[in-house]
Amino acid sequence: MDKLTREETNDLVNSIIRQYGDNVIVQFSGDALDIMDVNKYKSGDAELDEMFARELEERNARFQEALKPAQKLHRIIPNIQTDAKLREGLKGMSEEVVDAAYSIIDNDFLPHNIGDMTEEERQNLIALGMEKARYLAKDMGSQGAKFLEAMETIAQYGMNGETDEHGRVTYDIKQGPMVGAPDGHLCISELMKRIDPEAYARHNAMITEALKKMICLF
Repeated sequence: MDKLTREETNDLVNSIIRQYGDNVIVQFSGDALDIMDVNKYKSGDAELDEMFARELEERNARFQEALKPAQKLHRIIPNIQTDAKLREGLKGMSEEVVDAAYSIIDNDFLPHNIGDMTEEERQNLIALGMEKARYLAKDMGSQGAKFLEAMETIAQYGMNGETDEHGRVTYDIKQGPMVGAPDGHLCISELMKRIDPEAYARHNAMITEALKKMICLF
């Protein structure tokens, strides 16, 4: 027996519904379901169909972005202006250069744990990281200066880090004002952290939870 076309399948379904209403269950094969599913989202309006296709494409692009490997989700520098300056300096650079820059930050400037390394060795590691950064900057053209300025600031954050007895390093990096904020800008979150640490902790937890919910939307 030849397979039914999509139109014939739809006619059969409508005929069964008219005759039996909701009092019968009809089971279709996988092939039949595939036929019925073809173009089910098309409206017959070319403009609407094009808009729907674009929306699907945009959603897929956002989904693919969310599925990037963890190693490609580069570290965010807590200071807003420094982070923006670094990203601007790396804008348009190859993936290899970007990965190398963040490797310097993660491994040389701001490591989370240095094990048995002495403070002198840690400071020497930061100095080595700056040498690597200068080497990268040579091939960055006009963006090299901005990149180096950001890396020097991040290296300074690293130099001021404090190491505990287990080799864990903490860095006191202020969030700072937004990019383009006027001189004398008052950072509300920093003020809250200083005046009421408990309220700041609750506020920070709320933001973290909100970000988690946003990620779940993808």
